[in-house]
Amino acid sequence: MRKLIIPLLALGLIAGGAYAIFGPNGPGAQSVAPPLPTMNTVTLPVSVEGRVMPAQQAWLRFERSGMVSEILVHEGESVAAGQVLIRLDDRAQLLAVEQAEAALSRAQARYAQLLAGASPEARAVADAALQVAVAQATQVALAVDQSDVQAAEAQLAEARAARAELLAGADAELVEQAVAARDQAVAALAAQRSALAAAKVNAQLALEQAANVVRDRQADYSRIYWENEDLRQRLGDDELPQARLDAEAAALRAVQNAEIALAQARVAAEQAAQAEIEGIAAAEARVREAEARLAALLAPPAADKLAALDARIAAAEATLARLRGDPRQAQLALAAAQVAQAQA
Repeated sequence: MRKLIIPLLALGLIAGGAYAIFGPNGPGAQSVAPPLPTMNTVTLPVSVEGRVMPAQQAWLRFERSGMVSEILVHEGESVAAGQVLIRLDDRAQLLAVEQAEAALSRAQARYAQLLAGASPEARAVADAALQVAVAQATQVALAVDQSDVQAAEAQLAEARAARAELLAGADAELVEQAVAARDQAVAALAAQRSALAAAKVNAQLALEQAANVVRDRQADYSRIYWENEDLRQRLGDDELPQARLDAEAAALRAVQNAEIALAQARVAAEQAAQAEIEGIAAAEARVREAEARLAALLAPPAADKLAALDARIAAAEATLARLRGDPRQAQLALAAAQVAQAQA
């Protein structure tokens, strides 16, 4: 099969080369003359795109804005210079003209009335109006006392000073005193610990000594008691010497006294231990109090205190503005204008 494919490929290549040489476009091809045109010509349709532009255009502008009430021309219609094209709604302007004419008529009537002279009744009314205006101006002028202004100024200055003091922090001397008090409280705590610990140790030693004394007195009493018992066995109860009986009784009393001293030493030891606890707690509380006082002096100003001072300042400023600010001046100016109008 492979032997058959190779000759076929060779034949195909030879045929392709011959076509390339002797084909219609090859170098071996014969030239053919172009066909001659005939007498019958064909007119082909022409399609183009374009844009029609006006030779002249104009924008319409009005001196005043308003609603269009009437259009007097149609689209595509020819117009001439000076021709009315559009009318705006002029009802508002006509109403303004009518109002102006009415105001003119009233002014002319008042002018005629002034030329004719005022009646006694009108003079009386004008005098009364003048007196009312003067009284109102006096009332406005006396509505604010100078003492009120001074009090408001003092409140404002006090609030501002308090705010400045709060922002400035504690005085250096107060801080130094607080530091000294804190150090003194710390030293007192250390001294209290040492003193109370020593007192407790001494009380415990005294308790141990008292216990030893009790044991010694009990040993003495036991020795004398058994010696007397031995003599009683040998001599009889009635033959025991009085001195031995007295020694036994004295030894018993010594034991009782030692037990009482031991109880007192035990109470003293307990009191010393409790005193140590309470004394150290009190000294530590004084240290905490001194540290808190120092921290309060060194701490930044509290937000609520600063806000309260700001509120006080704002209130004082508002009071001053009400007493002598622009509204107050406006009231005085209005009163003076009313007086001048009444006088005119």
